[in-house]
Amino acid sequence: MQFSYFYGGINSHSRLIDDLVAWSVEFITLNHRQCDFILQSKLQQLEIINRDFKKAELAMRALHAPFGFENNLSDENEERRLKTLYVHKEIIRRLPSLGIGILHIHPALGSSFEDRNAPREIIFAQLLKSLEELVSVAEDCGVRLGLENTPASLGSPEELLSIMEVFNSRSLGVCYDTGHAHISSGVIHGINILGKHIVDFHVHDNNGIQDNHLQPPYGTIDWQSFVKKVTEIGFTGPLTIESLSWSNAGLERMAREVESFFSGRIVRWEDGDKKGIVSCSDCRHIFIMTSTGPSCYCKK
Repeated sequence: MQFSYFYGGINSHSRLIDDLVAWSVEFITLNHRQCDFILQSKLQQLEIINRDFKKAELAMRALHAPFGFENNLSDENEERRLKTLYVHKEIIRRLPSLGIGILHIHPALGSSFEDRNAPREIIFAQLLKSLEELVSVAEDCGVRLGLENTPASLGSPEELLSIMEVFNSRSLGVCYDTGHAHISSGVIHGINILGKHIVDFHVHDNNGIQDNHLQPPYGTIDWQSFVKKVTEIGFTGPLTIESLSWSNAGLERMAREVESFFSGRIVRWEDGDKKGIVSCSDCRHIFIMTSTGPSCYCKK
């Protein structure tokens, strides 16, 4: 199992590459804050970044598109929607220069704010209009759009499935967010509905109530069931970790812990029917198994 990590810094890509190589991180997914740099850069500059990543045997797998009130593809305000649509199109056209094949997009604001201010049938129609144009551009550019499940505003598994059926295009799929699913209809429920349409994942944990974006396994998601279901649907790409590192330990430590956790190289405890993961009482990090024995963050 491979992993990609949300990150930025492509404006200083040489330093970024040096860090990723030192941390043994092969794949990254660019966060939405990189969009301005991508839009403002010349294509030749983006191609140089892509060339240097390939030379270092690294890859930028995906990019998260802008989102929020001023970047809403289902906006009832037509002027704002068209502006957002233009930005998304320009981003899609530039992704091949970076070697990026997937763009993660929000279907709507993803909050109750929008639900109180626009009838659902209107924002749904606005989204379909936006996607009709974006899918066409994506098909021309060889890019796949990953529509993200959200706790509200057109983001339920059932609503996303209906959108997939409208377009029936290989260039439109789902970016399945485990954290969003965990605080709504459940992680496994959504995968059961959307399985064959999932082109990428946002993997993060939470307490089942708030969208904490915790690093696995520091929340309450049943990751064993998740991995089993991912295998069942035949997804073989890297899983994208969309979280900050636990206690701000940094990407290097997070990558080591995530990869150790999902490969079973961690310290567990059992007491009768009860079982769990051993964590350090000082730094609160899980213990991972290394060649020299168990290691937490403060006892590296």
